[in-house]
Amino acid sequence: MPISNPAPVDLAALLRGSEVFGTLSESELRRLAEQMTLLDLEDGGVLVHQDVTSETLYVVIAGVLAMSARDRPKYQMFVARAVSSSR
Repeated sequence: MPISNPAPVDLAALLRGSEVFGTLSESELRRLAEQMTLLDLEDGGVLVHQDVTSETLYVVIAGVLAMSARDRPKYQMFVARAVSSSR
């Protein structure tokens, strides 16, 4: 479950320091940051459920994000793990 009032973050500055977004101009970074929504998940929180379609790009600012999938009811398999410490 998301935490309702995450601490303020300069998203453009975080994007500027990344390999993926670091080549964008300052105005492009600001425009992108203005379109972003900061979401702070509690430990064990679910960001996306399996089989739900989304057109959203998620950027992990800090922490660990684990991805898993169910291939059968009651059987969950680990798929991937993303770790970030840029905060």
